[in-house]
This record gives sequence, C-alpha cells and structure tokens, in this order.
Amino acid sequence: MAMWVRLSVAVLVVFGLGFGAGCERPERGLGFRILFEDSRGLAPGAPVVYRGLQLGAVESVGLENGLVAVDVRIDEVHAPNICEGANFLIRTQDAGSPTRPAVEMLPRTGPCEELAAGATIQGSENRLESWFRSFFDSGEDAAREWSQSSAAQSVRDSASDLALRAEIISRDLEAFSDSPESERLRDLAEELASRASDLARRGEAELRKKLPELEGEFDALLRRLQKDMHRAR
Repeated sequence: MAMWVRLSVAVLVVFGLGFGAGCERPERGLGFRILFEDSRGLAPGAPVVYRGLQLGAVESVGLENGLVAVDVRIDEVHAPNICEGANFLIRTQDAGSPTRPAVEMLPRTGPCEELAAGATIQGSENRLESWFRSFFDSGEDAAREWSQSSAAQSVRDSASDLALRAEIISRDLEAFSDSPESERLRDLAEELASRASDLARRGEAELRKKLPELEGEFDALLRRLQKDMHRAR
C-alpha cells in the first residue's frame, strides 16, 4: 500500500509540473511600449506614476530604431484610465530635488478611449511638448485644431474648455521652468483661465461676441509656449 501511495504522489507531482509548464498564467494589466529619445537613467522596476499615484511599473528598457524603447505594464485596476493620446515623460526630479527616475503620465483633457494592449506610443521629452500632444496633433496646426474643437461644442462648453486648458498650463508651468518667459506665460495663462471661466457664466449673446477674442489670445499663448518649448529642448 505504501508503495502505491508513493507512486501515486510521484505521478501527481510530475503531472502537475508538466501541466503548469504548459499552461502559463496570462499576464494581467495593460502592457504597452513608449519610445523616448533618452533613457535619463530609467531602469526596469521604475514606477509609472500619475499625480503621485503609482499606476504600474517599467518592465524593460531597450532600443528600437535608434530610440529608447520602454515597456511598461499598468495595474489592471488602472488600465481603463490609460487613454489613446496619453502623454508620458521620464521624470528625474521632484520639486527641485533629484529622485529615482520614473515614467510620469501627464494630465489631459477630452474624452478617453482606452489604449490598446501592445500599443507603441511616442513619449515626450518635456512637459511643454506633452501639452502640445494633448491639445493638438501638431503644434504647427494649433489654430486649425482649436477652431475645429470649438466648432464642435456649444459656445459655453468651449469657454469652459478653454478655461480648463489655460488653468492646466498655468499650474504646470510652475514646475516646468523658472525662466522669465515662463513666468510671463504662466501669468498670462492664469489671467486667461480666469476670464474664460467668468465668460462661461455670461449670457449667450456675450459669449458669442467675446469668445473669439479669447480664442485668439489662447492661440497666441500656445504659439509662445511652442517657441519656449523649442528653446528648452
């Protein structure tokens, strides 16, 4: 009897090992690749973060066609919040102090269509570049894209959206640069956000009259940001 028990246990162990080897557990969460121009010291295991919250981790860092290829995996619970058009950069400091490099997802506006598993996206090299990717397909087409976006919304929604975009720029410029130009642009963005927010509460006639003026000022602000971005690169 003891021999049969030992034999049965041995068969079960061998069968279990073989079954386990042939049936790998599926990877959980959302995996995709981000391409950067420079790794900035990023290494596997580095966190992927958004507003201080860890969303996932870096699985590998390699090369693809002369660019740095960073494979990341987002935890399953956060995967639905990773949108097509999401913008990522490699953060190497926090509040002016050196810290462990991390992949940071930056804020965006607009509807969210979940990013497909296995996708490859282009990362940003700095915050300003990421903003332009959030707002427009191309910084050169800023005016055209903004006009199309506004035309698809009510004038009140357009004013509210403009206020939100200007507020994001004003807030994030504080962490981007302390240059005199950046300070001027931050002040302009803050003022524009306040005026657009106030306009969104006005009557329809006043909205239609004054919104084009604010859109023109926002356009000019974006073009100045674009020039500042190229100087920073």
